[in-house]
Amino acid sequence: MSNGDADTGEYTPYARLLSVAIRVYRMEAMVDFYQEAFGVIFEPKRVADLEVQFGFLGDLLIKLVPLAAEQDADEFPVHQLGFEVEDLDAVLELALKYGGSILQEPVSRMNQWHAAIRDPDGNSLELYSQADAQ
Repeated sequence: MSNGDADTGEYTPYARLLSVAIRVYRMEAMVDFYQEAFGVIFEPKRVADLEVQFGFLGDLLIKLVPLAAEQDADEFPVHQLGFEVEDLDAVLELALKYGGSILQEPVSRMNQWHAAIRDPDGNSLELYSQADAQ
């Protein structure tokens, strides 16, 4: 499955939004907000040295990632999208071609490939691809 640019005929790899990470300063209030307003049930998980709240809104994974202090918001993106892509190598090539940069080269984890990039404005994006797709 793929799409393309009708004007140029250029191939664009299929992508599906899997997750949104939101950097938060008031964790308890954010968990309560998303649980009560949208029915997201969160489960804390340790990611590196942070306790991140993971919850689902339908099939969309919502990650609440704590900021150490308010000033951290100046150094980190506030939101991070995570995409499942059909062809990870093609997406990385296109990201570089159109002004992005690679944060993390592809690594294999639990039957899938994972990489991270920045868009031209510096927002980080997570990319996932099934292991058999590579």
